[in-house]
Amino acid sequence: MMRLREMHSQNILILRPSKIRMVLFLALCLAFTVIGGWMIYSHRQGGWFVAIVFGLGSLVFALQLLPGSSYLLLEPDGFTVRTLYRSQKYRWAQVERFGVTRIGGNKTVAFDFSGQYGKDRVARQVAAGISGYEGTLPDTYGMKPERLAELLNEWKARR
Repeated sequence: MMRLREMHSQNILILRPSKIRMVLFLALCLAFTVIGGWMIYSHRQGGWFVAIVFGLGSLVFALQLLPGSSYLLLEPDGFTVRTLYRSQKYRWAQVERFGVTRIGGNKTVAFDFSGQYGKDRVARQVAAGISGYEGTLPDTYGMKPERLAELLNEWKARR
């Protein structure tokens, strides 16, 4: 687990997604892309669909492997979630609490916003109806979801 974390100082912590997991998903998507190509070659129905969907999945997982494409950055004033080179920053005061929820059979870290966060009200209500929380993190960064939620609540409590 220590490989996945980088401590730059006492006030900053960077958590990165598991490279092994990304490589496994990339290999799986590439295999299905090849199967889709074989289906196209064999004139089987659905070949283009399989090739395109898993080809796009291959691209996404390949991008996730590039340096700086994805991470969770914890700082004194808040946290930044970066996925596929797109970042979203939240202040600790904008988050009420972190917890664990299950979506599609997978456990993930989720959070509720505080009254200070006034954006995306409809999307937050939809998300809360699905998962019980208003927002979720895209990864657990090599940690068990319970431990990551605990870590985030600790960082929030110190601020």
